Order: sequence, then C-alpha cells, then structure tokens
Amino acid sequence: MLEREITLEITEKEAPFAPDDELGTYVIRRWSWREKQKAVLDATRVLDEKTGLGMLEVLDYEIYQMLTCIKKAPEALKLSFTRLSGRKAVEATEDEEAVEAIEGLDADVGSLIIGACRKVNGLKEADIRDFLQRSEQEGKAGIPG
Repeated sequence: MLEREITLEITEKEAPFAPDDELGTYVIRRWSWREKQKAVLDATRVLDEKTGLGMLEVLDYEIYQMLTCIKKAPEALKLSFTRLSGRKAVEATEDEEAVEAIEGLDADVGSLIIGACRKVNGLKEADIRDFLQRSEQEGKAGIPG
C-alpha cells in the first residue's frame, strides 16, 4: 500500500505562543481504512443499545486521528507510539502518555496538526459538514435552513 504523507513545519510564526518543544517538523501519514474504523468505534458512545443510537465524540475522534497519523514529531514531545503491522489495530490510542501529550498541545499547534491530518486523509466538505452543529449546517450543501 502506498502511504501518502505530509511534512508539516511548525515555527514560531505559525504558533507564536507554543512552547519551543512543540515547534519543529511533524510528519503526518494517511491512515488505513481499518485505523479509521477503529477511531470511529473508539470515539463512539452508545446512547441507546436497543435502537442502536450512538454519538461520536468529535474531540476523541480527532485525538485518535492525530495519534494514528503522526508518524514523526519533535523529540522533546516524547510521542512514542506502538504501531502494529498487518490486520492488527494501532494501539496508540491506549497510550495514556501519548493522549496527554496530544491533549496538552498548544491550540495553534493542535489546529495545524489536525488540519494536516484532514488534508492527508482526504476529508471532503461533506465529511466535515457531518461534524458541524446544526446551526452551522443550515444553508450549506443543500441542507435546508
């Protein structure tokens, strides 16, 4: 399988309030279908088992996406992930230290990384729209206002 990657250089210009250890080069890779499905499953909270009603926790989904797709980060962050090959799922989302590191990122750094993840994973406008609040959806892409 060909992997698609993006190299993201985050400097003080893009993230003026970020700590120095978060600045540097990140390599973001495209995730596999299986990894994406695992992120959706892990980020979904069951509301009603009888009806199958669930809610996707967007924050958790984005954290799982970042943990899965960051291939390289500045060494000071100490983001080390256990990546398993073949049909086994990536276990990075179960690494509490890695989750804490992602959750503690500077807002600008986190936004740049998730933007790169979305770009490399090819999220389309329709995919992004699914995560918008109803008020933000109105009038967009054929959704009645």
